[in-house]
Amino acid sequence: MAWVRLEDGFPEHPKVVEAGPVAAWLLVRMICYANRNLTDGYVPKAAALELGAKRAIQRLVEVGLLTPNRT
Repeated sequence: MAWVRLEDGFPEHPKVVEAGPVAAWLLVRMICYANRNLTDGYVPKAAALELGAKRAIQRLVEVGLLTPNRT
């Protein structure tokens, strides 16, 4: 079993607060996915959509916590 580490100020980070609780939880799920699958932070679009709602993904992009892959 692998572990992911989050800084203890993660929940209060301005971008996380701005994203909101649903999007923040999605980000945690995406971090876990990337760690578990050894993808160096990359989460395929299909996996991201399976982990969370499209609106939450868009919110993470809007606040700068997620960068979409444009390829």
